[in-house]
Amino acid sequence: MKISILKKSNLYFVSSFAALILCGACLMKSHLFSPEKGLAWIDALFMSSSAVCVTGLTVVNTSEFSSLGQLLILLLIQCGGLGLMTITTVMVLFVSGEMRMENTLLVSKVSSIFSLRELEKVIYVTVVYTFAVEITGALLMMPAFHISCGYGILKSFYYAFFHSVSAFCNAGFSIYDNSFMQANWYIKVVISLLIILGGIGYYVVYDIYQHWRLGGTVKAHTKTVIAVTAILILTGMFLMKAIEWNGMSWLDAYFQSVTARTAGYNSVDICGLHSASILVLIVLMIIGASPGSTGGGVKTTTAALAFIAVRNIFKGNNRVYLFKRQVQESDILKAYAIITLYLFVAFLSTMLILVIENGQLQMVLFEVVSALSTVGLSDGYTAKAGFWGKLILSACMFVGRVGPFSLIIFLISMEKQSKISYPQENLILG
Repeated sequence: MKISILKKSNLYFVSSFAALILCGACLMKSHLFSPEKGLAWIDALFMSSSAVCVTGLTVVNTSEFSSLGQLLILLLIQCGGLGLMTITTVMVLFVSGEMRMENTLLVSKVSSIFSLRELEKVIYVTVVYTFAVEITGALLMMPAFHISCGYGILKSFYYAFFHSVSAFCNAGFSIYDNSFMQANWYIKVVISLLIILGGIGYYVVYDIYQHWRLGGTVKAHTKTVIAVTAILILTGMFLMKAIEWNGMSWLDAYFQSVTARTAGYNSVDICGLHSASILVLIVLMIIGASPGSTGGGVKTTTAALAFIAVRNIFKGNNRVYLFKRQVQESDILKAYAIITLYLFVAFLSTMLILVIENGQLQMVLFEVVSALSTVGLSDGYTAKAGFWGKLILSACMFVGRVGPFSLIIFLISMEKQSKISYPQENLILG
């Protein structure tokens, strides 16, 4: 019964995103939402996939879309960021006052750090937190757009709200053609904070909310996410500044370190960066955001578990501890499974594009990782991509958005205690 419910819920999760992408593509193809010059079907599919999967890679500048087209992109970003399952559950709770058992079991298995009684509160807090942060971010940026750009009040709020939603959902879409390369320091700081707040995940948000309301200690998951996020931001910033010492300010180094893991905004020309900087960005993109967030990648906790497990092997310790809490061996195996499958998909996608379209390795690899981690940074390949390149990148965005969640559900649904045990035997490694 449990396995059947999990598989049905997983199918609903994947199919809902696929249906939303197809609906978005059909709407973008229509003259009401498309740019003046029109949009090919593959470009409409690519743009819709990028919006729903909160990636930010574009084959047509967002500024070229009509106002309705931009609002459609914003709606797809919001639905893709929150997730149709969350939105649907909230609607059901609002109408009927209760959560369906299959959704309860699904979310409780995935977010095993919460009890069944907490799940409705978790979802409510998630939705309230999302809209509260997005509106606050828009209000903070509106004066900057009004003063620095000379826009009217309504246009300033529209620009501020669009970028606030896009930043919090880690989507990376911008109405400006050059992203934030010419933005002032204030907007960059607000955008970076929105990206961080959207990338830590609703598990952390709810845990901090409960800690503030009831007291007690925060969970090891929350401590891990905050610690790893801070380490990655600082490490990325110092590495980027060291490599691009004369060509990048400290603010831009910080901004790129933040946005590389999740959002895909850029304040510098990515194509002009040193190859070492590109490598740093690729590593940050692979790690990505945190579980339960709007960002992609293998996730911060996955990377932390893998790193600590390797470190403990060299220390002769077979157990993994995080903040004085022992991590289950099954979680470590899941972490390695996620990393292995991610690298396999990245390798396969890169090889296919190189064979079919004969692109440059660095450029194609960067774009594939950006799509698979739903980041949206571009080294220039997307603008040159042909039909098959766009199709493969669209598939990468889709897999990157629904893949990790679906993999976890699959592993959970396959968990069972075998009645047969075999003798242990050691293998020779290395």
